[in-house]
Amino acid sequence: MTEQLNKKALKQYIREIKRLLICDGKTKRKFVKSFKADVEAYMEEQDVTDLTSLYTAFGEPIDIARGFFETADIKQIKKKMNVTKIVLCGVVAALLVWTATMTYLIIDNNRPGSGYGITTIVKEDGTEEVVGIEYD
Repeated sequence: MTEQLNKKALKQYIREIKRLLICDGKTKRKFVKSFKADVEAYMEEQDVTDLTSLYTAFGEPIDIARGFFETADIKQIKKKMNVTKIVLCGVVAALLVWTATMTYLIIDNNRPGSGYGITTIVKEDGTEEVVGIEYD
């Protein structure tokens, strides 16, 4: 039961911290992994079972996030986030071009072809008479 309380408290504490970290995914995962290992070690040593004890020992999640941004290389984080935005914009642009191309091909394929049509009449004696030529 105590083990389950430990995991639940740790999971909630880490989730609250993750929500407050605004950075690229790789940097966030690296920080959270390191911080989580520290918290787990502390919980084993001190036999912590509730969230209040974690707040007392490590601080509120907002304080942890502030500490992260005070020590983090903001220029590097912004650069990584900009690269992510550029890649995302490229993917969206490629999807738009693909969608426009497919739409054009579908519409063009369903349009009647260019050319002409000949209307003929077959008489009773078996001869054919051309009565009209239509151009598209």
